[in-house]
Amino acid sequence: IVTGRVDLLLAEARQTGLPESVIKDLEVIARNTHRVGMVARSLLAFATPQAFDPRPVHINQVIEEALVLMESDFQRRQIVIRKELQSVLPRIRGDREGLQEIVLNLLSNALDALPEGGTIRISTRLNGGTRGAVECVVADDGAGIPQEDMERIFEPFFSTKSNRGGVGLGLSTTLRIMKQHGGLIRAANKPGSGAVFTMTFPIAEP
Repeated sequence: IVTGRVDLLLAEARQTGLPESVIKDLEVIARNTHRVGMVARSLLAFATPQAFDPRPVHINQVIEEALVLMESDFQRRQIVIRKELQSVLPRIRGDREGLQEIVLNLLSNALDALPEGGTIRISTRLNGGTRGAVECVVADDGAGIPQEDMERIFEPFFSTKSNRGGVGLGLSTTLRIMKQHGGLIRAANKPGSGAVFTMTFPIAEP
């Protein structure tokens, strides 16, 4: 309720030309209420994992829904989204809410890695032929993951952004959900700059 109302107030403030100081205050409120929501969801997911209800799911649909949910965050931070979703993919066997949680976690991390704006790329493809797996990649052009932290980023309560409100549960929750799906997740730094997370899901049908 709070995040929805403040987003509406912020939109109205921009349209009606309220003073810049008021708009900046509303942006601070919006940013931090969204962060509180993410922290609360992470704590709930960690403490009380949801029931696993796997069904055939189109991963592209899950991604599109997650992007809509975060659209206002991307616009506010001037983030460009590059989608490269393979149009024809076999369905994977998964829990829709769990899969959306994974995508939202990775998009939120990418967003936090771009405080001054930038580009997030999200792609899907078939890997290994029709009896192989579906691969999903989320990449940003931020500073990347410090090499000394690479082995710990999936540990519960380990965070590289504790000074910005992180509690270190997003990636540990993501790893747990990936294991439920029989999938794999890998983290790496791409050449130049930025972090890359690659998820691999077994397909549900030929």
